[in-house]
Amino acid sequence: MRIQPSDPVDVRIGARLAELRARHGWSLGEPAERNGAGRSTLSRAERAEISATAALLNRLRNVYGRTMSQLLSEVEAEPALAPTSPTTARPCQDWNSTRGPSTARWR
Repeated sequence: MRIQPSDPVDVRIGARLAELRARHGWSLGEPAERNGAGRSTLSRAERAEISATAALLNRLRNVYGRTMSQLLSEVEAEPALAPTSPTTARPCQDWNSTRGPSTARWR
């Protein structure tokens, strides 16, 4: 059986969940007991073996005293870039953020 590489977002989310758990000094059992998820589910999410569902993240963010937006912003990747040309995958030279993406022209 071939194992797929973990999605970078899943890896960052898992690392953040593990960090929050460690910050509280908890074993896997404590947050699992508090949110109703199994220890194995939490462990697999922390190791990015599974993608944490929105429902799981919602329960965990409550356990860790975060809002969903706080939790997700803590693991966001680099800031969004200007749109790229579908043929060159380079940023458009004429992109103007005041026009917005709906009126952007491809070069």
